[in-house]
Amino acid sequence: YPRVGWSLWCAFAIALVASPAQAAVRHVVLLQSFERGSLVLDRFTALLRVHLDEGWDEPVNVTEFVVNPAGFSDSPEEAIVEYVRSAFAGRPKPHMVVTSGGPAAAFAQKYRTQLFPDSPTIYAAVDQRFLRNGTFGDNETSVAAANDPAGSISEILRVLPATETVFIVVGSGELGKFWRQEFEGEFARFGPLVHFIWAEGMSYGELLRRVSTLPPRSAIFFNSFDIDGEGATYPVERVLTDISARADAPVFAAQSAELGYGVLGGKMISIENIARTTADAALQILGGTSPRSIKTAIEAPGPLTFDWRQLQRWGIREASLPVGSVVLFREPSVWDRYKWIIIGSASALFAQTALIAALLVNRARRRRAEQSLQEHVADLRTARTSLSHLSGRLMEAQEQERARLARELHDDVSQRMSFLAMDVARLREVLTDDTAAAQEQALELQEDVIALGRDIQGISHRLHSSKIQVLGLRAAGIYLGLSERTA
Repeated sequence: YPRVGWSLWCAFAIALVASPAQAAVRHVVLLQSFERGSLVLDRFTALLRVHLDEGWDEPVNVTEFVVNPAGFSDSPEEAIVEYVRSAFAGRPKPHMVVTSGGPAAAFAQKYRTQLFPDSPTIYAAVDQRFLRNGTFGDNETSVAAANDPAGSISEILRVLPATETVFIVVGSGELGKFWRQEFEGEFARFGPLVHFIWAEGMSYGELLRRVSTLPPRSAIFFNSFDIDGEGATYPVERVLTDISARADAPVFAAQSAELGYGVLGGKMISIENIARTTADAALQILGGTSPRSIKTAIEAPGPLTFDWRQLQRWGIREASLPVGSVVLFREPSVWDRYKWIIIGSASALFAQTALIAALLVNRARRRRAEQSLQEHVADLRTARTSLSHLSGRLMEAQEQERARLARELHDDVSQRMSFLAMDVARLREVLTDDTAAAQEQALELQEDVIALGRDIQGISHRLHSSKIQVLGLRAAGIYLGLSERTA
């Protein structure tokens, strides 16, 4: 019998030796197109298992069989049919059969009546070209995709309008031959504008050498690589990584699971959507819904999706991409990586700067205030000095005025009063003795003049004492003040 992976044997053994008491367990047979190594189908299987476990309350056992095992130039279909039939001989039929990929779908359609004619069957993760024009029995349904290779080439020309050569990566097995036949018919519309080179028949080493020596203005479109020209198989992850590392032209693809392994981009069919839709249909069937009543939309290629890292490698600007393109694997910028650190540091720096600025402003204000205070103190001192000088000058002016009045009283009025008193005395001398009344009146007049003279002289001394001339203004003032208080 054909070789089956060790993990598949373990899963099958566990499912077959399960206790009869586990009546609620649902048993699903998953027919795989290839053994492990297909990015697309491995991704589909992993997601399908997760969705089944999440959507069904009871355990779901999944047993996998590979219909196209590695190591064979062509699939030993009859041996595989016999092996699967013998594995279920005398055991309950599975609750459901799910196929994964085109070869498994073709195998199940061909041998369904010999294997599980009464088990509901879902043909999943398969291009609609493998489904006999979409005609199914009452116990069959599909979750199919519509690959558009010609559309993929058109999108390559939109992104790289100068492209003249496209290298098509397809394997040398039955699947690769099938896709080359399909592609050649669809690529005829490009005529002489695009030259196509096919990897079919090349060994793996020849493939890698060829992609490294492509002519200028070339592109690479990866479809599949089931087997090389020497009959060897390789994991798709390795194939894509090696091609991308050696190629002198960008690599395009059409399956979402292949993005991230050196592929620049393309219109991707979402394997995630297919796995989710398949799980939903499987859960409905396990719940009793007839497969015939389950109709699912054919999964079409989504928007153009690109790997940001490959855009950088090939110098393709995002602005030049078609409108609506999606860019994934974008490496975070310095801002994205350290945004909060930058914000925190900037905030701290801003706060520190604001604090320093406030301190400088306060310092400048304090200096201005101190300078203003010093200026005011100097002005006050100047004013006080000026006021002192003014007071001295005023006192001098007053004293000068008083001295002038005193001189006038002493030198003029007093002298005149003295002369008047002497005139009155002479008048008395010339008066006759008979005029006693006149004598008396003249005497009184003389005494009044003398008294008036003394009063005027006293005023003169009070206005400007002779002590001022001898002692000075300040000392004389002190002396006179003490004299007045003593008096």
